[in-house]
Amino acid sequence: VGTFAPMLMSGVSLNIMSLGGLALGIGMLVDNAIVVLESITRCREEGDGLVASSIRGVREVAGAITASTLTTVAIFAPIVFVEGIAGQIFTDQAVTVVSSLLVSLAVALFFIPMLASRPLLASPEIFHGGYSWIGESWRALRTSPGQAMTTFGDFLNRFMQDELLHGLSWGIFECLFSFCLLLLRIFMFAIFRLVLLVLVLPIGILWLLGIIRRFTFDLIWDALEAIYPKVLGASLRMPALILLGIIGLGWSSWKESTKLAQELLPEIHQGEFTAFMALEVGTPIDISEGVFRNIAREVRGVEGIAGTALMVGVESDTLTREIEGENTARLTVHLDAGHASKEKELIALETVRRIIERTPSMGKPPTFRRPTPFTLEAPISIEVRGHNLERLTEVAEEVEGMLMEMSGLSDVRTTIQPGHPEALLVFDRDKALAFGLDIGAMSTFVRDQVLGRVDTRFVEGEERIAVRVRANPDKLGNLEDISSLIVNPESDNPIPLSAVASLSRVEGPAEIRRIGNTRAVLVTASSKNIDMGGTAKAIDQALNNLRVPDGVIVEMGGQKRELDSSRRSLSMALLLAIFLVYVVMATQFESLLQPFIILFSVPLAGIGVVFTLSALSIPVSVVVFVGMILLAGIVVNNAIVLVDRINQKRAEGLVMRQAILEAGHARLRPILMTTMTTVLGLLPLTGWLSHLPVMGSMMAGFGAGEGAEMRAPMAITVVTGLISSTVLTLIVVPVLYSLLVGRGPDRVRAEEGAQ
Repeated sequence: VGTFAPMLMSGVSLNIMSLGGLALGIGMLVDNAIVVLESITRCREEGDGLVASSIRGVREVAGAITASTLTTVAIFAPIVFVEGIAGQIFTDQAVTVVSSLLVSLAVALFFIPMLASRPLLASPEIFHGGYSWIGESWRALRTSPGQAMTTFGDFLNRFMQDELLHGLSWGIFECLFSFCLLLLRIFMFAIFRLVLLVLVLPIGILWLLGIIRRFTFDLIWDALEAIYPKVLGASLRMPALILLGIIGLGWSSWKESTKLAQELLPEIHQGEFTAFMALEVGTPIDISEGVFRNIAREVRGVEGIAGTALMVGVESDTLTREIEGENTARLTVHLDAGHASKEKELIALETVRRIIERTPSMGKPPTFRRPTPFTLEAPISIEVRGHNLERLTEVAEEVEGMLMEMSGLSDVRTTIQPGHPEALLVFDRDKALAFGLDIGAMSTFVRDQVLGRVDTRFVEGEERIAVRVRANPDKLGNLEDISSLIVNPESDNPIPLSAVASLSRVEGPAEIRRIGNTRAVLVTASSKNIDMGGTAKAIDQALNNLRVPDGVIVEMGGQKRELDSSRRSLSMALLLAIFLVYVVMATQFESLLQPFIILFSVPLAGIGVVFTLSALSIPVSVVVFVGMILLAGIVVNNAIVLVDRINQKRAEGLVMRQAILEAGHARLRPILMTTMTTVLGLLPLTGWLSHLPVMGSMMAGFGAGEGAEMRAPMAITVVTGLISSTVLTLIVVPVLYSLLVGRGPDRVRAEEGAQ
């Protein structure tokens, strides 16, 4: 609730990314509270009272949770340097996560200890005095609900037996009334029994489930608690082996990262796509409408298609990114809910493509686009720039042919399109002077005759209707009629237009495109593969072998350029975030070496992320990179809590090895709990729950619905990176601490603190 106020003040709406930030924060919000409650519980187990345990428990972990929260907040500071699509994605998410984390820190430091110190809200085992009856009743209900049910039933039995026949008279006149009253009491007895069963049976079921849960949890926890100290002790005895293993994993993940596919943003499949179609240039709109209507009717008959929306032509005053006119159309196809999956959508798209391509009058192959939350250029776009239009046309056609021969590309097209037919009127100045005619007046006269002129406006209410005056269109239906038009109707010697001008049919340019004040032609294509990086590399190699004439520049553009720009911005943001995290921890620990050890958990998270992306064939995109930046602030929290405990124990006088073993034992539970809360909070966003037999139907609209492609890569990155970092941090960070801090100046500082 406290997050909505900063969102309102920052102008952040409830959208995919802000809600994703809230979902991401759900798992991290309880981390601070878990650490505080675990510390308070441990102090109670050591004999402290309610208030004393709350105060000491918070004091011991306040520095650690403050540092861990500030490190997570610090990673969002570099957002001001992120440009392009990445900045648009990251801004809303940053506001929601930072706001929720700061509120959770305040709650953990002040509100949670206050609640933990209240007897009515504390654990029943510590109730005493006037509250003892609550604890005894609760313990009896938890330990033996069957006995509680029996006791309650005996009470009802005695009550009904004592009251069942009480007050009844069986005389001649009272017999009927007593019998009816007895039936009523029996009925009430049955109702009481039923209520007893309804109320107590769920408690018994919950008690049985609690027994199973506690048994399973205790079994797993006891195993971890017994194994971890042994593993940690063995690791401290063999640090070289641990470091060699980590170096080997790091090298393997680095080699595997070079093989990962790349893309700008995941393609969103919403059960909808649009086909852009075009007939031969110059086709009248009435003929175009008939052809496109037949195509739309045939497409609607395809299995799995719920409906279509057809728009033929384009209004004259509409600006579009496509070259559109009376010969073009857009066909939007909507799929049924049962056919909205990625695989079925691709099948439907290919079916629609075949229907359009087999239409005889189709001028060029259709292109397809899916709805996206951002305005993006074509996946593959090659810019051909220069001043000579003929050379640009030749190079663009050569590039178009090269792309058509490459496998994995579709919808290859160029912006060089056939122009629209035009009538070119050229006046002969000498003849115009010979006849004493003014060229400006003649051109205005011809324009008014052909196009008309608004001489006045008809006012009707609030509407002003233009009145256009022009010649009879039936008498100016072709170029011959226009050539015979009299240009001096008021003169006694009429002169036709053909006597002073030449009129010819030409083809005008379809568009005039400039990039950087230079004429340009674009060659675009769609990639059938998800690896934009690999496809762009193959195209770059082919372009290097292309012979380009002087004055012509050929280079990649489109999403490839946006991908490179976003990757540079995000790389700088990641490095700056790590630096800020280091500064926060150096200030908190008053050490330059210990923050370096804690930051070692970041590459440990990267190991798990790389192997997971490779195993699941998830390409590296802007969304994945955002998840990596989040990891840089999240994964250090476990190491901070662990290192802070080691420092406390060393300050109390324990030697290095004992301090590490005691800290590992004390912080194992909160580290695992905070990791699991974050992982479980993000698990619905991964889309994995929809594949479970029982959860599939429940999760169809929760975390795995439309737009899941934008959320899943980031959630998978954070989940797998956090699990990998947690497992390795529990072993690697103590080993590094023993090797570096035990021999550095921090050892002297710790010994002085112990003295």
